[in-house]
Formats: sequence, structure tokens, C-alpha cells
Amino acid sequence: MAPSVSVIAQPEHTTIQLAKSNANSQNGQDVLEDYTGNYQFAHIEEAQVSRAMIKRYFNTMYERAVSDVVIIGAGSAGLSCAYHLGKTRPDLKITIIEANVAPGGGAWLGGQLMTPMVVRKPANRFLDELNVPYEDEGPFVVVKHAALFTSTILSKVLAMPNIVMMNATAVEDLIIREDFQGKQRVAGVVTNWTLVALNHDTQSCMDPNVITAPVIVTATGHDGPMGAFSAKRMVSAGLLKELGNMRGLDMNRSEPAIVNGTREVIPGLIMAGMELSEHDGANRMGPTFGGMMGSGIKAAVEALRIFESARIVDGKIVGFFFSSNSFSFSDVALLFFVAALPRVLCLRLDVGIFHGLASYSNVCPLRAASLDRDRRRPGSSVTGRSARLDQLRLRFFHVQCVQCPDSDSVTIDSVCPDL
Repeated sequence: MAPSVSVIAQPEHTTIQLAKSNANSQNGQDVLEDYTGNYQFAHIEEAQVSRAMIKRYFNTMYERAVSDVVIIGAGSAGLSCAYHLGKTRPDLKITIIEANVAPGGGAWLGGQLMTPMVVRKPANRFLDELNVPYEDEGPFVVVKHAALFTSTILSKVLAMPNIVMMNATAVEDLIIREDFQGKQRVAGVVTNWTLVALNHDTQSCMDPNVITAPVIVTATGHDGPMGAFSAKRMVSAGLLKELGNMRGLDMNRSEPAIVNGTREVIPGLIMAGMELSEHDGANRMGPTFGGMMGSGIKAAVEALRIFESARIVDGKIVGFFFSSNSFSFSDVALLFFVAALPRVLCLRLDVGIFHGLASYSNVCPLRAASLDRDRRRPGSSVTGRSARLDQLRLRFFHVQCVQCPDSDSVTIDSVCPDL
């Protein structure tokens, strides 16, 4: 007996309609979604395509010539940083520069070209935030394909209106100049299209473009064709004696060292991810990605700390407000000594001298002592830490302008008269 033949019932309506006519015509021609051989697109002129791309791309370049944060590198660390920054501060203009055509760095695959991605706890909490599914293996979790993480975070980052990405664009140099404190500060990036950057030796001079920003986050990975770029440039620019050079693989030492070591390595430049291993001489971690995610988030935290304390004008840091982040222990000790000296010697403190010692904050402490922070720093909110610092200033410094005894009457827009 011949075997029975299975008959698969065909649904009356499929998800994709075979023929769907658009009631509106485009330029006299019907637009038809028809998968039986009559698919018709809206008519378009070739020049319209060029103008649509050029207008948007160069408008973006024009608008982002002054950014709030520039992130160099769109690997797992750079994208994690962008996500946390963009979500926490939607008011910041965040610009990502990626040298490759395809962003994502080495996070499209796991180890040795295998697809699963291993993430050690507690970094799996970031996967939970992104809604990336995984299998729990106790001390670590496994995402079925690394591309699932990378495509998810990439789509979420690019969906944020305050974030733009320029891929196939290389950072050729850093803008390094003297700041208001007389220190060398990274104040922006020098960019060019990657294909141009790779062919400077084969063509005549092809000058770059620049983007100014008060905070630069560099996450260009370990040594490679364009890896560890900023760390190498620091050496050639005389800002770092030599590279620490990445050490051998040790997952248990590497990941916490990278996350905890993520910091502002020189004024204006925060270093994250495996580039930090070349800078510090830390171990490599191999095919586990929690350290990259954590380092990216830590870089965002460091960037936010700068924005909380810095006075920024036209993309440049021009001063710092008095905060625990603005002063080192030695700075505070010196100010305490100078403030206490007139009480011991029964002398009046020269306002001009004290003001000169307060160059970190760029705000005269006689005026900064006011508890009315809204008048002293318009638009700012009074945090618990800031309020405590104000109380400490009043308690320990006891500085009062002779001609302006009422500190509440002195605002940031006025100048305390000389004695």
C-alpha cells in the first residue's frame, strides 16, 4: 500500500500580502506591493538620492563640529559608553567616530570565530537592561550569538536623537592645547575618511577636518591597524613616556583592572576598553565581554563627572566649580592653611591673593561661600554633596569681604572690591 500523502493546508491570508495597491500614485505612476511579478516602486530622480544623503550628512557634520562628547571607536566599550551617556543625559550631543565601515569592533563573534558570547556576572545586568536573552551558567552567562548583543545595542544607540555616528571615518590626530590652568588638554579630534587616512603615503596632501568637544572618550581597542590610537599618540606627543603594553591573557585579573582603571588619563581624554591595557600594561581578557561593557559604562560615569563640575563655553572647558572633584587633598590643605592664617595672625586676607589661589574653580571663594547656589550658578541644582561642601566652606574658611560683609549680596556677575 502506498504511503499516504500529507496535505498542508494553505492559509487564506498570509502575513505578506501578495498584492497590495497603494491608492496614491507617485508622479502619475502607481506604487504597488505585488509579489507575483508586478512590484512597482515610486518614481525617483537619481539627483534626489544624492541630495537627500548630502544634505543630511553634511548638516550633521556642520552641527557636530562642536560636540559635547566624542567617542572614538564603536566597539563594545564605545557603544556601551554611548548608550549610558545618551540615556542618562539626552541633552548632550554625543558623536561616535568609527574607522571601519561596520561598527561593532570585535563583538560580532566570540572566541576563535565562534558565535556565542560569554559575559561574566554582574555585567549580565547590562544585558537585562538591553533585553538581550542569554543562558545562565552560574558565574557567567552566554548569549547565543555575539551579533545579538552588538546589533541590539547598536540599534538602541542610533535610535537616540542626541547620538550620531560617523563610520568609515578615522581619527587621525587629537586637538591638544593649553587650557585655562596652563595644562595640556585634549580638546577635540582630527578626522578624515578612513580610505583617505590609509592613503596619505600614496597621494599628495589631503588635509583633515576637526571636531571640538570638552570630553573625548577613546576606546580604540588594543594594538592593531588603528588600535590603541590615542595611547600611541600620547607617547608621540610627549604626554606619556611610554606604553605599558598589554600583558598576557588572565581573565580574572584583566576585566576588573580594565573596568576599575577606566579614567581620564590626561585632561579631556577618558580611556576605556582594551586600549587601556596598552596604556597601563594590563592583562588581556580574551573571549569574555563583561569587562568591555563595564568599562564603557565607567567611561560614561567619568564623563558625567566632568560635566557636573566643569564650566563649558562653546565646547571648551574654561573653569571648574568648587567641588570635591575640582580639588586634590593638597589643594584643600593649602586653601585651609591660607584661610586660617589671618585668624591666627589677626590679619586680613587680601582678596586678590585668595582669588588667585582659586583658579581651579574660577570663582572667588568669597562669592562661592554663599549658600545660594542658584544665584551663584544659574540653572544648577543643589545636590546633597554640593550643599555639604558649601557648609564646610562657611565653617572652615570664615572668609568675609570687608566691603561686602553680606555674602548673599555678592553674585557671580559682580566683582568683590579690593581691600
